Amino acid sequence: MKKVIIILLSIVVLSFVGFKVFFNGFSNIESITLQEPDKPFETGEKITDKKKIGTITGILNRANHSKSRYKMAIEPKYKIQIIYKNNSKEIEILHVFIGFDKNKTLLSSDTGDSYIISSKQTKKLLEVFN
Repeated sequence: MKKVIIILLSIVVLSFVGFKVFFNGFSNIESITLQEPDKPFETGEKITDKKKIGTITGILNRANHSKSRYKMAIEPKYKIQIIYKNNSKEIEILHVFIGFDKNKTLLSSDTGDSYIISSKQTKKLLEVFN
């Protein structure tokens, strides 16, 4: 009986640790808009389809998370506006720097966090908007 309890407790702890390590906090999203950096979001392509939002959320949650702030010499290629489904309609903006590193893209958030995704993930992310 003790073995079963220890095994179940271990599974719960490992699941919690895995969730914290592999989850960047992108959830409960109402809409996502992609736009060029010099244009307003109102003219960009807005996604509200749950399947497409799920695909984008999966990419963002699997991205390498960094608390570092980067000062870039180049302008972002795109900007992404994320509107969350909560009472305050919280908005987060990600600036997309394609070619940040070899085969890497930097997503710099206005909240101070940064996320790095591969060129393959970048291609998949941009295909969702087309």
